[in-house]
Amino acid sequence: MRLFTRIVLNCLLGLLIGTAMAQRQPKRDAMTYFQPTDQDSTAALSVRRPAYAYRLQTGDILAIAVSSLNADADITFNPFSRFGGVLAGGTSGRETSNNLPIGYRVSETGTIHFPKLNQVPVAGRTLSELETLLRDTLQAFLREPYVSVRLLNFKISVLGEVQQPSVFTVQNEKITLTEAISLAGDLTVYGKRENVLVVRETPAKREFIRVDLTNRSLFDSPAYYLKPNDMIYVEAKNSKKVQASKLFPYVPVFVSGLTLIATVVLNLMR
Repeated sequence: MRLFTRIVLNCLLGLLIGTAMAQRQPKRDAMTYFQPTDQDSTAALSVRRPAYAYRLQTGDILAIAVSSLNADADITFNPFSRFGGVLAGGTSGRETSNNLPIGYRVSETGTIHFPKLNQVPVAGRTLSELETLLRDTLQAFLREPYVSVRLLNFKISVLGEVQQPSVFTVQNEKITLTEAISLAGDLTVYGKRENVLVVRETPAKREFIRVDLTNRSLFDSPAYYLKPNDMIYVEAKNSKKVQASKLFPYVPVFVSGLTLIATVVLNLMR
């Protein structure tokens, strides 16, 4: 009987020590975003980075609106205005229409065909740079021209373990990975936050970029600022690992229950 008592007590003691060590062992939280690493420092995190600006590439579709003091002459430089406000409008948020945007398409040579100016090189320029170029060039035809350029084909896809997978149309010229995930309602509890895949189509190749949302290094990732037609895929966790992570918080309760049972048994044996 004493041998049995010693075995029970030793098992309980080992279980208690093991549980305490497991709880005290520092672990990286798999659910919390933007966690610091050992290499992070206050100085490094406070460095200012240059503002991001998307640069146009082949296949982009542009909305270009021109206005000036020559109202009658403006019509020549707004050939798409007859289609009813497509240039100035556009939608934001979830894509609900299959209509193709109407505008200037960037050719394989990186140019657009613009009234009076013929072929205008645009690939590699930012929207602001293109506005300046067109404004300066159109001064030969208009009095005090004003030019507004927007990107019409900026769409992103969010798939996998998110609350609301969908295709989203971006109204502004830039959107971050975290903003896109917010549009999709954030990841589910089954989503792998440490291994999110961004698939990017470029004129030269298809890129596959892995991003860890739980690490602050994601702010330095080339996928932090998304580009048109980027696809975000969130892989699902292994179901067994998910179940294990759910049961782990109840280990102390389980141990306490065993301790209580052992105490009762020992008292009855006296």
